[in-house]
This record gives sequence, structure tokens and C-alpha cells, in this order.
Amino acid sequence: MNTEVMTQAQPQKAQALAITNFDSLLRVSEFLAQSSLIPVSLRQKPADVAIVLSQGQELGLGPMQSLNGIEVIQGRPTIKPEMALALIRARIPDAVIRIEKATESEAIVYMARSHNDEEQGNGYRAHWTLAKARLMGLMGKDNYKKQPGTMLRWRAVGEAARTMFSDILKGLYVEGEIERETKDVNSEVVNKGARLEQKLMGNEFQETSSELLPEDVQSEQGELSESNPQAGGLSEDIDPSVESTATDSDDPLAQFIIPVGSLQGKTLAEVGATHLAEITTGIREHVKLQRKELTGEWLLFVSRAEDYIQSQQI
Repeated sequence: MNTEVMTQAQPQKAQALAITNFDSLLRVSEFLAQSSLIPVSLRQKPADVAIVLSQGQELGLGPMQSLNGIEVIQGRPTIKPEMALALIRARIPDAVIRIEKATESEAIVYMARSHNDEEQGNGYRAHWTLAKARLMGLMGKDNYKKQPGTMLRWRAVGEAARTMFSDILKGLYVEGEIERETKDVNSEVVNKGARLEQKLMGNEFQETSSELLPEDVQSEQGELSESNPQAGGLSEDIDPSVESTATDSDDPLAQFIIPVGSLQGKTLAEVGATHLAEITTGIREHVKLQRKELTGEWLLFVSRAEDYIQSQQI
């Protein structure tokens, strides 16, 4: 008798949070938003809960899986790297997922859709280091201070997962790619970087990639150029010669000549790693936010600059 009662009750529990239409979505969202057992960022926010549950349904997740694996950051549903990894393994059993290095200062993660793809070189290797995290303004965050190795590993997982399995993740950003709406070190670096690259690179970058920059940065271009037209608006607080290491003539990377912008003809060493870090970080972040891509000589410049920056961190 007890067994019969239990078997009858179990389906009722399974149906308790069933979402079959919009009304049931609202009902479940209102109920869950009152709970203290869901993430703090979703409490008393039924609309956000509804978005998370809807996004989770599209990924094939149940309500509780969605709440544990998806967050709303700056108005965008964002999946946690742990959940992204679980989805990939569940949907593509033959996927190649390999953690090649995991230390407290470096993480390398390799992913490919199959062993055949790996053999053909159609995989992706994500490489994260403390130097890279520092340049991105992440080292001021508590998690990076307390468990840097874990955070580097998950950032590498997220980068590789979104690159190789965007169809599985339905185009969602992975947690960490979008910063929360707080004024932290990273936001300051990005904003400063945007202005620095605007000042240093001058009108050519403005003309070719103005859509990548915030309106307030674009509006400053005229004033900056007028203040020093010979340097594309290079102001006195940004002096590339301050950190010059051009005497390192034996380093071919340091002597790489910038091929574009008003700094064309200068070497990376003449600009200096600190200024280059701010410039490239600003460019990368704005490109990412606008879902654009760097190409041609701008991509060459940014890539070489980042290699040089990393070499100076060693």
C-alpha cells in the first residue's frame, strides 16, 4: 500500500515545476523568485527567472538546472562554464576535451568536435595565464586572488567551448566574458584603454573602426586631434617614450614596427608594454562587445603587441 502511494506521488512531484506554456512559465517564475534557495541575483526578480528558465528550455535543461547553470549579466543570459562543459559532453560524446595544463599561474584547454577533427587540425587551444588575467583587469577580483588556478582553468574552458561548440551553447556568452554591472578594475582598464588607443592610433583607426568605440570616445576625437594633430591626438599624459625599452635591439619582437595608425614606424618597445596593454585591452573589449573582428594590419599589430606584453611579464 505504501509503495502504491509512493509511485502515485512521484509523478506529481515531477510535474510540480513543469513549464508547458507562457502561463505556467509565469507561475513557476513567480514561485521561484520568492525562494531563498535560488541565486541571490534572481531573488524577487520573476522576469529574470523567466528569462533564465526560457533559455534553459532551449538548451534542454530543466528549471533547477537552468537556475544553477545560467545567470543574467548586464541583461544577457550567460552560461556557467561547468554547465557548458556538461552540455557538450552530453550532446557530443565523441568531443575531444583535454586540459593540457592546469597550474596556479597557467591553464591550457584543447577542444575539438571529434578525434577526426583533431587529427585534421580543426581544434582550438585556449591559453590563459596570470599575465593575461592581469592585463584584463581580473586580478583584483576575490576569486582570482583566492583561487587563481581554478579561475584560469574555467576561463580557458569557456573560451574553447564557445569557439568550438557555439551551436550547442546557442550563442550564449560564457560566464566571465561579460562583466557584472559594477565599477571594477576591468571596466576602468577597458575605458582607459579605449581612450589610449584612440589617442595613440589617431584618425586612421577612427575612420576604419569608429563603430567599435563608445560615442563618448568618438566625440573626443576632434579635440584630441586638434590638441596634437601630428600624433593623432597624443596628449601629454600618454608619452610612449616613458616606458621605452628600444635599447633591447636583439629582441625581434620588441623591434616589431607598428604598421598602422599615427604610430606607424614606431617599435613596440618604444611604445612600452604598459601602454600597449591598455590599448590592446580596450580594442579587444570593444570588438567583442560589438561582435566585430579585427583584420589585416590591425589584427597583426594587436597580436604582436599582446605577444610582446606577455614576454615582458615573464
